[in-house]
Amino acid sequence: MSASLLDELKEDINERQEELFSIQVVLETEARRLSNLAKYMRIAVIFLGAFAATRDAADGLFVSTSEPHQSVMVIYTLLALAITVIGSISATFRPDNTAAELKILAAECNADLLVIDCRLPRKADHAPVETQIDAAHQLILYQNEKISEVRAKAARIGMLVERKVRKLTTEKTN
Repeated sequence: MSASLLDELKEDINERQEELFSIQVVLETEARRLSNLAKYMRIAVIFLGAFAATRDAADGLFVSTSEPHQSVMVIYTLLALAITVIGSISATFRPDNTAAELKILAAECNADLLVIDCRLPRKADHAPVETQIDAAHQLILYQNEKISEVRAKAARIGMLVERKVRKLTTEKTN
């Protein structure tokens, strides 16, 4: 009975390791996406700002009288609006900051995985089975704590990480 319990606990430990790793992957993917979004928003503001700086030249090209050309005024007004909207969205949601926080959290996941890997039960362990079972229980508690911490930190950043649902197992008695 003790050996089969230890085997079940090892399976549970492996499931939690896989879950922690999948959380790390999700965090890295979202961090990459937000980092790219922030980069593209900065590029758009720079490009639109450079284009807006050509207003005097556009007025000179399209002015037939002393009044500014209507289409030039509309284009540059829309350009100013786009710069304001993109800049405001970037300032409000700060995708670059969120990406950095998610990268840090993904690195924490990686560090937790490494710590847990060092504490995994080994085949060559000659300790009594009861001692190994206690160590496995402690490791599962540690894993649960780390998974909960990562989820809580991700939620504070504004990202909900899906939870892996484990099935309840029941023993059949004969």
